[in-house]
Amino acid sequence: MCTKQSSVNGQSGPSLACPAPSSIPAPTPSPSAQAMYLQKLQESSEAIKAGNFRRAIQLYTESIGLDPENHILYTNRAAAYLKNSQPEKALEDAIRARSICPKWGKLGSTNCSGSEGRPNTERQQQLKDK
Repeated sequence: MCTKQSSVNGQSGPSLACPAPSSIPAPTPSPSAQAMYLQKLQESSEAIKAGNFRRAIQLYTESIGLDPENHILYTNRAAAYLKNSQPEKALEDAIRARSICPKWGKLGSTNCSGSEGRPNTERQQQLKDK
């Protein structure tokens, strides 16, 4: 698992994001930005539980705007896209999450299948090349 100082709560240990490739440390978010981020996370979880996947996608997108290197947000948004019948966008987010944190195990079981149920490796490669 990737570890670094968490950008949201300032505690060390397992992180929500892998270290950025740059050696320049990310700025510390203001308390109001942290509160907004946490509020969006809570609302997105509630939207998922309520089956409001469109709203969850919107909230995860806003959260990604606040923490664009957070692989978990991309993974969660990918799941919401799948539930909202948007597999192409889900695959894009899964690939983005994996590019941020290659060790992220949750994506290892992701099956991006073609219409015949076989892995759609050609489409995966097209998205990677974008």
